Amino acid sequence: MTSRFGFGLEEIELGEIVGRGGSGEVFSARHRGTGARLAAKIYPFDRMDPAFRPRERFQRECRILSRMEHPAFPALYGCGEEEDGGTGWALMEWIEGKPLSAYRSAPVHEVVRLAYGIASALDALHVQGILHRDIAFDNVLVETRRFGLNPRLIDLGVAKDIGSNEDLTMAGAFLGRVPFASPELLTGEGAAGLIDPRSDVFSFGVLLFEWLSGKPPFPGETPERVMKAQKKRAAPKLEPREGAGEAGGALSAFVESLLETEMEKRPSSDAVVRRLGEFRRFHPRAVLDLPRAAASVYRVASIGYALLPQRFDAAPTLPRLRAVSFPEPPPRPVSIGSPREASARGVGGSSASPLPAAEVARPGSGSRPGVGFLVLALGILAFVAACVGAAFLFFRS
Repeated sequence: MTSRFGFGLEEIELGEIVGRGGSGEVFSARHRGTGARLAAKIYPFDRMDPAFRPRERFQRECRILSRMEHPAFPALYGCGEEEDGGTGWALMEWIEGKPLSAYRSAPVHEVVRLAYGIASALDALHVQGILHRDIAFDNVLVETRRFGLNPRLIDLGVAKDIGSNEDLTMAGAFLGRVPFASPELLTGEGAAGLIDPRSDVFSFGVLLFEWLSGKPPFPGETPERVMKAQKKRAAPKLEPREGAGEAGGALSAFVESLLETEMEKRPSSDAVVRRLGEFRRFHPRAVLDLPRAAASVYRVASIGYALLPQRFDAAPTLPRLRAVSFPEPPPRPVSIGSPREASARGVGGSSASPLPAAEVARPGSGSRPGVGFLVLALGILAFVAACVGAAFLFFRS
């Protein structure tokens, strides 16, 4: 049994290509009915290496996005695939922003505040039992909002669900970017079987170290060179780049602690968030006076991915697309009354129909307005009677 999540491509108008990577292309799009701007990601499964398991990864990415309630992740409005399983598509929130690489020269106080948002998003993934496995500068977009800069994570193409019994990665395979790889990812087993979120913590530490110092902690373009650098020194000393400002000994020691080559010595993602929250209090953010409201994919002419040896053009597959999708995942418990859940139900998907009006105000259920009116009336009568009695006693005397 199959069912489509949300609305499909027949309800939108595709625009120009705004991003291209190892798993397909991202198009600008508009919803025909409302004019809302969207991002449409097209996955050409039949043009990719079957060993990469592109169809299964697409399905997993959609399921993960549908579960995430953290504001750093784009909202998922619809997803599906053509009938023969050759191409998939996902409709997501349009994010207006610059890649994190545009902020490489940001001062320490801005780095800390953006890093706090990224770490918070990673911790939200880990709470859900998800490993990101591809932390890098070009997987984060930065929005400019009235309250300041806001980071958004945009690519979960190689994320791993720890709770799933299926591992889509072959033993010895490497996923992600070599300079950001944790020592665990560079072992003989590779990304297969990796289930500890502290691998993401290491990659986040590499990003933060390079961001503050201007150079990678473990330089190398190949896994062999990076492994050699990691074995040479466990936690390199952080020296702030020119223009970054004073990082302070506590912040430098914190970043170095994320780069421990022994996984057991690294902090958990929630501890990382708490510590960055402490640093953030010492770096207040200036309020920006912006005339335009926050919007939401940055027009990236080309995004390089190290997941596959080449990029895959999704445009030729567009005429074959149909609004059919993969089987629904097993139902999971949700919190009643969640604003994000209510929003998702409004977009589409499998959700319960609204209750009829007769059931909303069913006699004998919930509050009873008749009782309230009766109490009010009795109170008024008692007050009038007290006034009459007082007047009688006054004039009698």
